[in-house]
Amino acid sequence: MSQQDLYGELSKKVGTENSHIVPEIWKTVCTLEEAEILNVLPATLEELIQRFGTPQKDISHMIQILFHKGLVFEATGRERPLTACQGISFSFMTPRRSGRSTAGAHGTLAPYMEEEYPQVPAALSP
Repeated sequence: MSQQDLYGELSKKVGTENSHIVPEIWKTVCTLEEAEILNVLPATLEELIQRFGTPQKDISHMIQILFHKGLVFEATGRERPLTACQGISFSFMTPRRSGRSTAGAHGTLAPYMEEEYPQVPAALSP
């Protein structure tokens, strides 16, 4: 899957498949490897290890990073306990949470908030 398709699929998962800005936010929020994991959730840790052929410590480390970014959570009492967020949590924009520079995220979020976000309530209204 191409990079554009990968981030486009993530945008679709959070209900913003028609956005041209949200895929850019995803590019700022997570690496390609993290995006691949998010796109296959919900899943168990074992399913992720098998699917990607990656050692458990590496997958666990990526899940921990995604958890701290607010992009993955554990759903208790479910068959597949690792679940992707249902929307983008902008808490990742604090360097303490993300461990990454947030300058790009802020530059991408502003156009979304000005151009696309005001249309969300109308799209959700019956």
